[in-house]
Amino acid sequence: MNNSIDDTQHKFVSHSVVSEGELPFHCPPKDTQKWNMHPKVYIQFDKKGKGTCPYCGSRYELG
Repeated sequence: MNNSIDDTQHKFVSHSVVSEGELPFHCPPKDTQKWNMHPKVYIQFDKKGKGTCPYCGSRYELG
């Protein structure tokens, strides 16, 4: 997982690679600490295999 700062909103975001075996994929992932959770949302991936969580901005890529 790569972590970075989102320059437009100045918040900490993560970048994770998701395997096809993990689909359908949701954010927050199963291993997220309870204090760091938001409502579960299923990630929609675009034609390039990339998706972003609308709550926290975490970025996901099929790989």
